[in-house]
Amino acid sequence: MPYLELDGPSAQVKKTVTNTTVQLAIVGGSALDERKVYTIQPKTGKIYLYFGDGVNTPNAATLQADGILLYKNGLYSFEGSPRQPLFVLGVSVGNTDYILIERG
Repeated sequence: MPYLELDGPSAQVKKTVTNTTVQLAIVGGSALDERKVYTIQPKTGKIYLYFGDGVNTPNAATLQADGILLYKNGLYSFEGSPRQPLFVLGVSVGNTDYILIERG
C-alpha cells in the first residue's frame, strides 16, 4: 500500500476504553482540523472500531454487531477527516488501552 503525502499536523495519545461505554476516538478535545489518517493500535486487548455517520452516536450493541474487530498489538491505519467520527469499544470486561494517532 502506498503511503499518503501528509502535510498537516499530527498528534498521538494513549487512551483507555471499557466494554460498556462507546468512546469517540480523538486525540484532544476535537478532531484535528486537517486530519486525513487515523492510526490505532490496541495495546492490552481487542477493540471494536466503528466509523460513525456524523449524526448519531452508536451504542455498544451497534459496535459489537457492525464494528471492525482490531486485535491486540495490531497496527491499523484508515483514511478519515475531521467530519468522520471514529468510535471505539473494548471487547473484554475491564479496561483496554490503545494508542491513537491523528495525522494531517
